[in-house]
Amino acid sequence: MYYLYQHIRLDTNEVFYIGISRHNKHNKYKRAAQKDKRNPIWKNIIAKTDFRYEILLESDDIFLIKAKEIELISLYGKIRENTGCLANITDGGEGTFGYKPTEEVRLKQSKIMKGKKHSEETKQKMRAAQLGKVVPAEVGKKISQSKKGKIIGKLHENKPLRVLHVPTNTEFKSIAKAAKQFNRRRCTLAIDIHSGKEKDFKLIKN
Repeated sequence: MYYLYQHIRLDTNEVFYIGISRHNKHNKYKRAAQKDKRNPIWKNIIAKTDFRYEILLESDDIFLIKAKEIELISLYGKIRENTGCLANITDGGEGTFGYKPTEEVRLKQSKIMKGKKHSEETKQKMRAAQLGKVVPAEVGKKISQSKKGKIIGKLHENKPLRVLHVPTNTEFKSIAKAAKQFNRRRCTLAIDIHSGKEKDFKLIKN
């Protein structure tokens, strides 16, 4: 069984890392709680504050887990690219769990993921993966809220996510531009849109 998790800073209560792993035999969510084997950006954040982890999704379908990781990293943006608040180095979907693919395999995986959209069957698997999952009530609420504003489109192609400011019916080419216009933090706005908390903005279908 594989799972998707996020790390949250305790000082600002802000998401700063999205990751995936598989259940550990002796400690189910061992990787999510680990501080070692993290990148320098992640370590710089933890030097300033501690963190907690939340399990967002569990499934035996690794491709589903990887696809959701890619979506969330694209939505939140990365610190190293000045596009958001995540300490992630890559765009996601590279989790190998002990297996190191060849360059040829990586290219094939890239072609498979490019432009891929969730089929109805995959969506059903995603919903089914939520059933019976033991997570804190707060996390369950966030997952439920996120379904109200589904993330759709080719999010893993690094294309800016277009958003609509509902009250003024104004379209912005990216969350960053909308955040700048209304003096909001880009990452906070992205998280609020994803969770369903933000009512004045909504993602525009590509």
